[in-house]
This record gives sequence, C-alpha cells and structure tokens, in this order.
Amino acid sequence: MCENFVIVSSQGQALARYSLRSNEFCFPIHSPSIISGGDKAWVITSRSPDTLQSMKFGYTSEVSQKRIDMLNLRTEEVDRDDNEDEYDRLMRIFTKPDFAAALHSFRCVVLIDAFLVSSPDNSNYLIHMQNKERPFAIAGIYANWLNPETNLYETGFCILTAASNPMLRRVGAEHMPVILTPQNVSKWLDIRLERRVYLPLIHTFPDDLMNGYPVSGKIFSPGLTNDNLQPTGQKLKPDQVNAAKHQDTGTGDQTTPVIRQYRSHKEKNQSGTPWFESHRSLE
Repeated sequence: MCENFVIVSSQGQALARYSLRSNEFCFPIHSPSIISGGDKAWVITSRSPDTLQSMKFGYTSEVSQKRIDMLNLRTEEVDRDDNEDEYDRLMRIFTKPDFAAALHSFRCVVLIDAFLVSSPDNSNYLIHMQNKERPFAIAGIYANWLNPETNLYETGFCILTAASNPMLRRVGAEHMPVILTPQNVSKWLDIRLERRVYLPLIHTFPDDLMNGYPVSGKIFSPGLTNDNLQPTGQKLKPDQVNAAKHQDTGTGDQTTPVIRQYRSHKEKNQSGTPWFESHRSLE
C-alpha cells in the first residue's frame, strides 16, 4: 500500500509553490516527518482550492455505518471489461455509493515531498521527483463522516493509486499514487468540470522525472532526522539533470523530454546537497 509519505518542505514553501493561503485548520508539520494513517497531512480541497489545510489521512464514506479509515483507493485493481474503454472502467469504481459523492464534490490533492514503498523482500525505498521538484501533488478524495458514537463529523481523505511505472515495478511495487502535474492540480479540484475532463488524470505517472533509492528501516523510528533519509545503496536509475518539464495532456498520454543529461548513479551527488536539503527556486 501507499501509506507512508515524507515531508521535508516547510509550510511556507508549500504555500508559495502552489500560490495558496492557509487557514486556522492548517498546522505546521515538523521537518522531516513521515505521514502515515491517522496523521494530519497538508491538503487542498475542491471546496477551498486556494487554501492549504490539514486533514486526517484515513477515509470513511459518509454513507458508512462504521469507521473504515481507508488509505488507498486502488483504481488499478479493477480490470477493464471487453469492449470497455478506460473512462467506463473508472466509472464502475466511482459510481459505487462509497465514492460517488466524493468524486463529484469532495476531491482533494495531498502535498508531499516523497513516498515510501516496500519490496517483496521487505526492503524500503524512498521515491521522489527529480530536480528537487517538491512538494508535489497526489490525487485524493475526502469525506465528512458522522461518528454515531459522538454525533460529530470527522473529515478524512484517501489517495488514489494506479498501476506502477517501470521503475517501481523493478523493486516489486504493484501500484503508486496518482501524481498530478502542477497544471493539472486546478483541473482535479474544479468541481464544475465534467467527468470526462478530470477522470483521465487518473493514470500511471511516467518515471522520467522520478527517482528513488533504498533506505534503512530506521526511517520509521521515532525522532526522524535527515540522516534517516540518506540512501543505503544505489539510486534506482541515473539522475536526470535540468530536464524539460513533464507535460501531461490529461488524456493519459504524456510527452517526455527528448534531451536528457545524466549523472552516473555510482557518483556522489554533484550538486553537493541531496534532494531534501535544498529547495530549487520557485517559479
């Protein structure tokens, strides 16, 4: 499951990157931190698309009679039927009562700096965007569930996942978060748009602008520090330096950079700082 996210950016960096304001429901997150089920994460909602706020990681549908706290809605688990296109496949998922209202009116994006995956042999890998592109956005839905025991509403989110890209499949990960390019964040959050406009955003993100490396299991220990984020082995592929920005058409088709410059993954980081210790200039 995609259930552990890494936060190293400050609240100010998140606000500046996505041109947001914060409200009284937005709380600082210690840097670095691991966000897991039940923790508060930074989200942007379709109801307040210009505001950064904090929300619990764990989704319970408004129609549920008991708490579920689902972390992942795994869209890749539903196979396409004969004579069915991708839109129809996704519609079979989101017309279910547990998700229909959320998809229509309660979409969100979650801002993270990296996520963690585990291989079948229980090795841990930290996955991040190249060129210090952080924080980045992943697609989610949220709901306001009425707790029958307290008669109070509880708000929580889950993230959407898609099939893994080739880089993640090589380490045994079967699924990955649905990653949204900056230009598609507003499209995912716009509840005025028709389904045929935003559903194609649910697809596997190509690995051209991603990288990762193995990390120690100590990354899950209390008192996380930057030392715990250091690699314990080689990167999953060579670094891509100053590549052209990824273009996402919103149709599931992506154009990727034609010219790439790589560093050998056996060399030390030539920039002098790892991805999590310096932040590129915001554009």
